[in-house]
Amino acid sequence: MKYLVLIALLSINIAAAKEYQFTHEQIVASPINNSGPQIFLFDQSQKLTFKSERFNSALLSKFKLKVALPDSDTVKENLQELLNEPLTFNSTGFTLFYVTISPDVGPCKPCRDQEALIKKIKSRFKDKLEIHTITIIQSDTYKD
Repeated sequence: MKYLVLIALLSINIAAAKEYQFTHEQIVASPINNSGPQIFLFDQSQKLTFKSERFNSALLSKFKLKVALPDSDTVKENLQELLNEPLTFNSTGFTLFYVTISPDVGPCKPCRDQEALIKKIKSRFKDKLEIHTITIIQSDTYKD
């Protein structure tokens, strides 16, 4: 019985979706682009299989891609530098890092459209998709 409990605990996906917020100035200073929406899709072996810097209506089809992009390690390093912590991945499915712009900053119809599509995809994949959201928020500091 103890072994069954141990096996069950080890098979549980311990990655948890995270939400990050960065100001425009922080994103500009980071190694990722200052735009939204952006998508970084990793497979279960933590290899980047798809990335986009705009709304992608065919996102669902990108989950079928099997080949890692040549800049997979660089993108992981850039995300880790921005987030200032080790990245967490879904070991049994996919991990999606999604960059969006807060509605408080201004309208971003492509961001809202991408969010609606991601919500539909998440309901289809259930526990096989971990989504980490990076939101560009309004800055409290203004420069003249």
